[in-house]
Amino acid sequence: MKIAMIGHKRIPSREGGVEVVVGELATRLVQKGIEVDVYNRKGNNVADSSIKTQKMKEYNGARIKTIFTINKKGLDALIYSFFASLIASFKKYDCLHYHAERKLCYALDS
Repeated sequence: MKIAMIGHKRIPSREGGVEVVVGELATRLVQKGIEVDVYNRKGNNVADSSIKTQKMKEYNGARIKTIFTINKKGLDALIYSFFASLIASFKKYDCLHYHAERKLCYALDS
């Protein structure tokens, strides 16, 4: 199985709760033999400047893909999510796992 994780800022990070969840979930899925690609936003870790996530290619077995974004409130998440989703749509993932800061819920009718 191959999973892509999209919607967080970056891992490893303690910038917010979503980043902690993504880091833990990705690590545990890899331990179970699942391939995980984590789509990080390009930018600096504001919580811990000693972590250089832009140069990391892997974190605890999860592959890190760094995605361009504009570091401006209101545009950052939207642009990053668009590009990450576009790139991921051309890969052969079994699951696109989105993590969102706000409540996003879409009902899919059969």
